[in-house]
This record gives sequence, structure tokens and C-alpha cells, in this order.
Amino acid sequence: MLADFEKKLGELQDAESVPFLFQLGEGELKGLVACAEKAGIRVVDTIDRQLTEWVRTVLPAEVPSGPVAREAIAVEVSRIEPPYVSYGSWCFYPWRKMVTHLLPKDRFFSVRTNRNREKITHEEQQILKNKTIGVIGLSVGHAAAMVLAQEGLCGELRIADFDTLDLSNLNRLRTSLVNLGDSKVDIARRDLAEIDPYLPVKTFPKGVTDETITPFFEEGGKLDLLVEECDTLPIKLRAREKARALGIPVVMDTNDRGLLDVERFDRDANRPLMHGLMGDHTAETAKAVPPSERLKLFYGFFGGEHRVSPAFRESVRRIGKDLVSYPQLSSDVHLGAALVAHASRLILLGKLRQSGRFAIDLDQLINDSSDPLSPEVW
Repeated sequence: MLADFEKKLGELQDAESVPFLFQLGEGELKGLVACAEKAGIRVVDTIDRQLTEWVRTVLPAEVPSGPVAREAIAVEVSRIEPPYVSYGSWCFYPWRKMVTHLLPKDRFFSVRTNRNREKITHEEQQILKNKTIGVIGLSVGHAAAMVLAQEGLCGELRIADFDTLDLSNLNRLRTSLVNLGDSKVDIARRDLAEIDPYLPVKTFPKGVTDETITPFFEEGGKLDLLVEECDTLPIKLRAREKARALGIPVVMDTNDRGLLDVERFDRDANRPLMHGLMGDHTAETAKAVPPSERLKLFYGFFGGEHRVSPAFRESVRRIGKDLVSYPQLSSDVHLGAALVAHASRLILLGKLRQSGRFAIDLDQLINDSSDPLSPEVW
């Protein structure tokens, strides 16, 4: 009701990053508009367009403005007169200083994901919306979380990263200069809320630590899948140790040559971490690896120095000399997000059962020496 919105305004903190869903009574629209104007908040109501989209999804053969479609809308809103104030939900985005009117949760989800079909069937979508996915690391992980939400591949997301946004992140992170200095989990939560404010998103702004790892993996129910995209080897191993103990599959994109790793700890409780390419290392032993040995360990995971792209290999050699860190391109990050989401969907639907390593190397696929019209391509 309107009182809920007014109370929220009174409690609001400047750094608020959580959407606030509320309902309005039939006679409360004028009060909402007046309250919002006083606080400098914009009110946007596109419920008519959303209802038109909804009726098209349930009656695709009917003209949206025709009598059959109009009657379906009238029944849907229980014959409330326009502007249907008490229908659905209203969502307040504090960081946008905006309130918007939305379809009810189930109607909203069905319209928002309608263009997934039949690449994702209705039955598959219902299975996926009950899954919980965790994402550690919000560079590739930010892009992956967005795709997971856009495709409706889960009913809850847990996101973890201790870092804040720097200017150098903007070569690959889809965000804005206005967010510089903000927590990466807050940025991701805001972006996810602007896609689907009904989607529960739990944030872990300290990252995955000894204190947060159990809540991240288990609080409110065990994760169904982990997307691991952090930069620190001990955390990578620690997350896998926990995933293996709990029987949770892990997906990771390595951000070079389209390399995707799948570890089905849910199907093999004794599977070696990171395909055994880290040897006998654990999270604890990895902390003790001297700097002189870290590069060898890093290349060992790839299967040898020759397995990484030449550009990546050259950049690594120059770190600390004339380069700050290893390279990450936006195109690689977004390819990685697509691979992560695709693999996650297959795993959660029981269509990908094996562990392993998969690669889509764009430099090998798209170059002057390949025939773009070959039967292998088309």
C-alpha cells in the first residue's frame, strides 16, 4: 500500500541498491504521484503495454486490440477500470529515483521469457526457475549473472565479490562511469533488479571467505550450481572443495580461447579438483606457492604454456614490466558469459552429464585461412 512506499522513503539510505516492491490500493495513485513528486521521484506506468504483451503470449492468433484479447485482459484484471492501479506490483528503484508499475510475478516472468521459446520450452523454464545458482567473481561473473537472469535460468542468484569498480574495469564490464568506486556486488544487484526485480539476489560483498562460504553455499538451501570466476587460486580451490563436499557442479570460463570447464562433483564425489591439473594442491597449499612457481602452476592448469593464446602468453611475460595484469577483452568476457549460461542450462536440465573442457576459439574459427562457406560452418 502507499504507506509502505512512504515508510520506505523515510528509511532510505543514499547507497540503497535493493528494489522495493509494493502494492497500491485502488484510490492511492494520486497519493503516490504527490509523494513521489515531493521527493523528486519519477512515476512510470506502462501496464497497458505489458498487458497487451501478455495477451499476445496467451492468444498469439488474436489481434491484440480485438474483442477476444480485450475480454481476456478484462478478465485478467478482474474488470478493474483503467489505469488498473491495484493490479500487479509497483517497484521503487531508489538509485534511479523511479517507481514503475509491473505485471504480477508469474505474468511478468512468462512475458519476459516468452521469446526464449522453444529454445527453452515452457516445461524447462518451470524447472529452471526453481534452481539456485551462485556466482563468485563479478567480471566474467557479472556478465554471466546477467545472462542467467535474462534467460530465466534460476529462481535465486547468490553473487560474491569483495572488490569495487575501477576505471580499468570498464574495458570489459558492462556498467557506467557513475558507478566508479561502488561495490561490484551492488552494481550487479542493481543491474539484475532492472531486469527482474522479482528475482531474489543475495549478495556477499566480502567475497567468499571462511566466514561466508557456508552461507553462500547453503543458507536458504544448497546451491544447484556454482559459476566460479574469481582470480585467486586458493579461493578457486576452496570453492571446489566445498562444492565437491556438497555435490554441486561447477562451471568456469577461463577468458582465453573460449575455454570452458565443467566439473560434475554432483556425479563424482571423488573427482580431482580442476581436472587434477593442479596436482595435489589444496586451498591451503596454494597459499604457500612462492611467486616464482605461480606462473608454472597457472600454465599447468591450461595444460602447458602452448595452450594459451599467443597474445595472452606475451602479456603474461610483460606483467610487472610494462603491463599491470593479464588481458581481458569485453568480447571474451561476453563470449564466456554465453558459454557459462549455455552449459549451466544444459546441466540443470540433465542434458550435459559429463565433466570436461570445451573450447570455442574465435581466432581459429574466424580468420583468412578458413573457408567461411565450408560445409563444416554451414
